[in-house]
Amino acid sequence: MGCIKELLVVNVQGNLQIIVQVVNEYGICRELGVDSCVKLFKQFKSDEGLCFFLGAYLSSSKDPEMSSTFQRKPRTS
Repeated sequence: MGCIKELLVVNVQGNLQIIVQVVNEYGICRELGVDSCVKLFKQFKSDEGLCFFLGAYLSSSKDPEMSSTFQRKPRTS
């Protein structure tokens, strides 16, 4: 997790893709939990990173509760 934080500190925008891939593909998300990963992106005020992370996580998740929790809500005008 220290490496992930360092990548966020050094260059949030430039490192988002690699961070999201590492978190999802190497089991960091399963190890730390989705909430911890969400908090990490929020800590660095990276809404874009949070969206990328949740999109990648939800596309591979089989957990129906997670899918309904982060399901895209229709916008109201």
